[in-house]
Amino acid sequence: MRVITHSDHEHQLRRVREIDPDIEAAFRIPDAKQLWLNAGNWWEQASSYLARQITHEPSDLRSHVQRIYLHLRLNDEAGIAGALLDLYIALGDKGQPLRTRMLIVVADILESTWTEFFIHHQDSGVLSSDITPPVRTSMLTLGLTGTPKVICCNKGQLPSPGTGSPPCLKIVSAARNQG
Repeated sequence: MRVITHSDHEHQLRRVREIDPDIEAAFRIPDAKQLWLNAGNWWEQASSYLARQITHEPSDLRSHVQRIYLHLRLNDEAGIAGALLDLYIALGDKGQPLRTRMLIVVADILESTWTEFFIHHQDSGVLSSDITPPVRTSMLTLGLTGTPKVICCNKGQLPSPGTGSPPCLKIVSAARNQG
């Protein structure tokens, strides 16, 4: 008769998880303490699981970082932008060192629009209602995209001579009063 010890059992479970790609990510990832997941041929399941996890538990910073690293490993710029945006939203105005660290790790892959956006929000963080560059992979943003600049002028006013611009220029944001 063979007695199975706890460590032997854990070793067997790890081996089964590595071999069988049909095991749901929900059974693989919660026990994974490492930040770099070896998702192999189940990366889509891992990505989907982590996206759902941060939707249900936005304060789960390990899942945020695992998701960023997963998309980094896949060289998925859109996935990285959405995952990093979700981290910025989840942290709010806190966690500036983690925001900085993650931005440094992925900066070479991000489009310049996103790099500039994250640098601009490095100290203040991001609200889910902030206007962002277009992104389909964020789970926490409300999806307001575009530019926070709005040009307004009163009815009947003409642009300032020689500039082609209206005489009144007002910058507004959906979430923040920027002046």
